[in-house]
Amino acid sequence: MIPRLILIAGLALLVTLTGAVAAPGLDARPPNPTCLAPTRATGAGSVSADWLNSDVGSVAAAGSVTRSGTSFTVRGSGADIWGTADEFRFAQRLLTGDGDLIARVTSLTNTDPWAKAGLMIRESLAPGSRYALVMMTPGSNGASFHYRTATGGSAAPPNSADKVTALPRWLKVSRRGNVVTGYLSADGLSWTMRGSVTLALPATVYTGLAVTSHNDGTLATGAFASVQVVPGAGTVSAQGAVTAEDAFPTTPAFTQPTKALQAPGSADRWYVLEKTGRVKTFYASKP
Repeated sequence: MIPRLILIAGLALLVTLTGAVAAPGLDARPPNPTCLAPTRATGAGSVSADWLNSDVGSVAAAGSVTRSGTSFTVRGSGADIWGTADEFRFAQRLLTGDGDLIARVTSLTNTDPWAKAGLMIRESLAPGSRYALVMMTPGSNGASFHYRTATGGSAAPPNSADKVTALPRWLKVSRRGNVVTGYLSADGLSWTMRGSVTLALPATVYTGLAVTSHNDGTLATGAFASVQVVPGAGTVSAQGAVTAEDAFPTTPAFTQPTKALQAPGSADRWYVLEKTGRVKTFYASKP
């Protein structure tokens, strides 16, 4: 028989070596999952495989970009994006042909009443390039649509700002040929045109998120959510206005529709969800 003192000492040694005595039939606890920080980029470089970022112009403080999924945080310095000034942080990607850039600007640091956070299409990353920008200010100056029609020229839109629109706000900048249009929306569903301009642009342009502090040497932080690039969206009339075609001209009227879904396994039947919570159905191929 093993003496009790030796048995107790043996158990104490086992606990010391293993850290615990596992209960029969129980699996060991799995390791904690690895926590991944958002993709960060400072200086000129890559935010992800499809997005690059850099400072445009001679800014006094280097900006940075953080991305997490479809959300971007852009920190930018610079004197302004206005007149001949062209200094800002730009998270950008290439767009060939027509397309839309859409995002919700949720916040912007008030480094100056004319600090700007917006969506831009421009011919190159060189300062003084042609561009169009639909943007928000941090306070009472509201929203604006800016553009430069000649390389090296002055950006001088006819209306500086609406003095009404406040953050947060959905923005959209659309390219249809050489026509660039900026839109505003409170909900991302109903859009109001803020301005439009014809620019001599190359086939491939830069589109992205621009932030300037309007206080060079100080960084303003702009937060963008639900960022998406939609290549080849929509059509254009001869005057450059966006046109639309009713895909279901024989459907009944809807009250504040919010979503349309196709029935599983059916090419004809659709369901429409209205804001009140009511769901209506219709057949696309039947009068």
